[in-house]
Amino acid sequence: MKEEPIEVLDIDGFKVKIFHDSAPQSPREWDNLGTMVCWHRKYCLGDEQRTDSVEDWMKEIICNLTGEDYDDPSEAFSKLFISLPLYLYDHSGITMSTGPFSCPWDSGQVGYIYVSTEKVKKEYGWKHMINSRQEKIEQHLKYEVEVYDQFLRGDIYGYRIEDADGIETDSCWGYFGSDHEKSGLLENVRNVIDWDIQHKIRQEAALNVCMAL
Repeated sequence: MKEEPIEVLDIDGFKVKIFHDSAPQSPREWDNLGTMVCWHRKYCLGDEQRTDSVEDWMKEIICNLTGEDYDDPSEAFSKLFISLPLYLYDHSGITMSTGPFSCPWDSGQVGYIYVSTEKVKKEYGWKHMINSRQEKIEQHLKYEVEVYDQFLRGDIYGYRIEDADGIETDSCWGYFGSDHEKSGLLENVRNVIDWDIQHKIRQEAALNVCMAL
């Protein structure tokens, strides 16, 4: 069965068909700053899936980083890592956030997204962590979760461009979010169409020169 576009645009004589991307790449395969660790019996979420306790997990990553063991790892974890909680809402599909959802029955905390302050300093070339820098990293982690949430919800798109004769001239996939201006989808479409128009103008000019000889 042929997939139908969710939206069709006419731009400068070209037809732009926008589709849901049915086979997107998970953003967790990208080069991310944070790591997502999750506990869930039904879904395989984030980067790491755990079956032990949160406390045991904290002890493990602290020991891997420092070589030290802590009976109560919470305080050491908050000093060594920047983290945000991960909440999942599971009802006719799943959605993820760093803040709790209003419905307690179908939602709850499922994990954390975290990064060590050591990694942050190395990535950004910082010698010290101050509040404004920590807030910047937290915002970046929130952004990673927002993008992953778009992946979980299938909020990813692609396009096909057809010329006036119905011939496909370009296609591209993997645009996250339904705001096609913000995702860059429409910007890329316009660039492609502008190039096609200019290319056609150059071809016609060259043909006219040849015919004049």
